[in-house]
Amino acid sequence: MRKIILGTLTAVLTFGGVALANDRATRSSHQARHDHVGVIKLFSSTVQFKQLDLGDSGFSIGDEIVFADNLLSAKGGANVGTDGGACTVVRVDDATSATGALQCPVTLSLHDGRLFTVGLVHLANGALSGTQTVAVSGGTGEFRGAQGELAIKFLTPTEANYTITLTN
Repeated sequence: MRKIILGTLTAVLTFGGVALANDRATRSSHQARHDHVGVIKLFSSTVQFKQLDLGDSGFSIGDEIVFADNLLSAKGGANVGTDGGACTVVRVDDATSATGALQCPVTLSLHDGRLFTVGLVHLANGALSGTQTVAVSGGTGEFRGAQGELAIKFLTPTEANYTITLTN
């Protein structure tokens, strides 16, 4: 279960590699009604991971995965921050194959402030895969009042690419 959840958390919170590309100048007239639109690209690499088997033995409701990642400008690039979170199993579709859903609040700490994200991610056969999207629900510093989405593209159990699209 640890291997499955580690891959899942790494993918989920590997809200990874930062190529801060704030794209405010290219917004459309429709987007101009918002404060700004920006895109941040990051590479995430998991550095700490702990799986807690709570309640029933094996993959079950209430199990938690706690993790911390380094956020980089690109794979092998400069360190631009960290993230961390705790994902809770909230749905079990198949306990034997560790397939279900995790609720994941994650905080990204970047040089100019913090971003808060939350959402459901889907685990299949103990792994996160593909691209999954969660909400950006707020922020501090330069990201105060941030809203938008974080698309997480899972590369390996411990690496992911993040594309953060801020709409204000």
